[in-house]
Amino acid sequence: MTVVLREAEVLAPGEGTIVPLPEATMVFKALSGLGVSDFLVGEFTAEAGFAGPRPHLHRVHVELFYVLDG
Repeated sequence: MTVVLREAEVLAPGEGTIVPLPEATMVFKALSGLGVSDFLVGEFTAEAGFAGPRPHLHRVHVELFYVLDG
């Protein structure tokens, strides 16, 4: 197994690749790659009353949400 070490980058709230969505904004904070064992960290901010994602299923990866406010 090959281990690749990379420099860490600390991003402040709102910093990163911004993707505007209807009634919400996704900011990608960390991407490790595109394989099944890789990860993505995003900051998702929604307007008051946002209904949330529609019911769906991921067969390859796990999706976690941490609600920080609201």
